[in-house]
Amino acid sequence: MQTQQSTPQLCSVIDAAYKIGMLQRRKELEPFCTWLSNFHIKNFCEIGVWHGASFTIWDALSEPGEHIAIDPNSQQGIILTPQQLAARQNRFSTLKPTVSMLMMDSQRASTRQAVEDILDCQKLDLLFIDGDHSQHACYHDYIVYGQFMRKGGVIALHDVDLYPGCKTIWRDLSAHNPNTKHWVDPHETSGIGAIIVD
Repeated sequence: MQTQQSTPQLCSVIDAAYKIGMLQRRKELEPFCTWLSNFHIKNFCEIGVWHGASFTIWDALSEPGEHIAIDPNSQQGIILTPQQLAARQNRFSTLKPTVSMLMMDSQRASTRQAVEDILDCQKLDLLFIDGDHSQHACYHDYIVYGQFMRKGGVIALHDVDLYPGCKTIWRDLSAHNPNTKHWVDPHETSGIGAIIVD
């Protein structure tokens, strides 16, 4: 059970993200962000960014570093219009440098290589997986991009209580693992699961 309270500053950041159009459940997101704020985050990667709302939260919780967004603008049947893509790019231009927007499929080797090139031997402090929700894709993103994580960093997965593929990977990853955390809204379930990399 989370006992920490969100700060007014964090609540303001989350409020702004919802105005962008974020769909994540607040009763899951807010305690996750409060917990995440205790970690030193410099480099992060989010897979599946849509309008970029949650990406702005990770940016607010982090220091300047390599902030990587991956989204081919085709996953889960969600396609942004050219105007929406331009709005996202303008939004990202106001964030901490450096933001790299990769309009690429996370499942492709070329995307993994692009992330490796951006990091240039650095490690990720946070990996947030919210792309293709199939079991195969979830495992792929966890394994392939998890290779860039530093010890003590956080890998988080969204919708671990909603989609079958996400449920399966979370069940497997969290079984007998003391380094996991789980947030779920019992009334509007999506679920966020997090693993501290050991």
